[in-house]
Amino acid sequence: MAGVEFGPGDAARIADLLVRTGVDLVEVGMVAGANSKDADLVLATHEAVGPQRSMTLVVVRDRQQVATALDEAERLGVKHVMYSIPTSEQHARLKLGSPSAKFLQTLARSAITQAKERGFHVTFSGEDGARTPAERLVPYVTAGFEAGADRFRLAETVAYLSPWQMEDVIADLTAIDGSEIEIHSHNMLGMAVANSLAAVRAGATWISATVGGIGERGGNPAGGTAHLAACHPW
Repeated sequence: MAGVEFGPGDAARIADLLVRTGVDLVEVGMVAGANSKDADLVLATHEAVGPQRSMTLVVVRDRQQVATALDEAERLGVKHVMYSIPTSEQHARLKLGSPSAKFLQTLARSAITQAKERGFHVTFSGEDGARTPAERLVPYVTAGFEAGADRFRLAETVAYLSPWQMEDVIADLTAIDGSEIEIHSHNMLGMAVANSLAAVRAGATWISATVGGIGERGGNPAGGTAHLAACHPW
């Protein structure tokens, strides 16, 4: 969120308080390649709560970039990674250079396989997933779990759904064999909490939330912190 910046001491203190509150996994930092600017935040959080209670976001753009990012994650002692992968045609065209659903699935399979071979616990996302049609999203999520992913995060990157629409989207995903689903809503329309609860009603078992609703654009559901996001299994 604009105007909010956490240092290593903040990260350690917030992570410790979240874990004491009962939050199971604290999201801290972002890695896209070598020499991550968030390295100090990640290391401070590991020192405070241990690497098993924290998760770091890894940006996915191409196979080689993923390999470099995973090298950095290993250097930092990360155990849980969360892949940021754009799934809507609009975001995939902008960030991956192609709107192709086949390319999207191939990239996700490759990224997930690389991480699992290195022993990471893997959450993979549908960035802008709430705007991704079911005929594109469901095969992508299915392919991710077939590749060995542990959890899928549906990101309501652009506030778009009503709670009853969210239930329908999540129900399609929880119907996938072996799926474990997390909801990550943004609050531009003031619906983040309602949509998160609707997702749980439809079978999601994790909510991504932030302390005081602090987060990008309109913020997130209140409960954890922005780039130190609290993930709680419901």
